[in-house]
Order: sequence, then structure tokens, then C-alpha cells
Amino acid sequence: MIISGIVVASRPEHLAEVSQALEAISWAEVHFSDPKGRLVVTIEAADLDQSADRLKELQELPRVLMAELAQYCIEEEARDHVTVQAGARGDALSLPPVDPKSRREDPDLC
Repeated sequence: MIISGIVVASRPEHLAEVSQALEAISWAEVHFSDPKGRLVVTIEAADLDQSADRLKELQELPRVLMAELAQYCIEEEARDHVTVQAGARGDALSLPPVDPKSRREDPDLC
């Protein structure tokens, strides 16, 4: 299992709506939110592909301005399915790139 920490942002006036939408998702858990519209969420996934798909789902939720990976943890049983690359700064995971088009402007900002 892969557990990922995600930072989600919305406009402050949409915080409650976004928080409720996130809390309704079985594989996501909201751990923190602040009055500025930021939330800290963890998601659980079986593998990297599912983790990337779930992150994209969060990015596409209504009123979400941004959802980005902050940290991840790979539990032992998932390690056999992940390619770890050694780098100058230690081991690093290669995650699929984030599509810049997934970041969108809030229509209420205009």
C-alpha cells in the first residue's frame, strides 16, 4: 500500500464544500485545514498508478484550485512493485509528471 500526503488548496469561502467532498471519499482522509483554504489530506492506494489516478481525481474536484503530492510512504508489500532509482541525494521514486492542465483557475476569481 502507498500512503501519500497531499496539499489541497481552495478559496477560503469554498473550504467547507471541498472538505466535505474530500471526507466523502473512502480512500482519502482530511487531517488539517486552515482558514486560508488549505487542507492536508492522505490518500491510500495499492500501487503508484492508482495513487497517481487518485491524485488526479482530487485535482478535478469542484472548487479545488490545486492538489499536489507532498510526501509518500511505501509499505513493505508494495515495495516489490515500485522501481526505486538511486540518485545523488539518496533513493528517489519516479512518479508520473503532473499535467499542467490539471491546475485550473477558479472561475469565481474572474
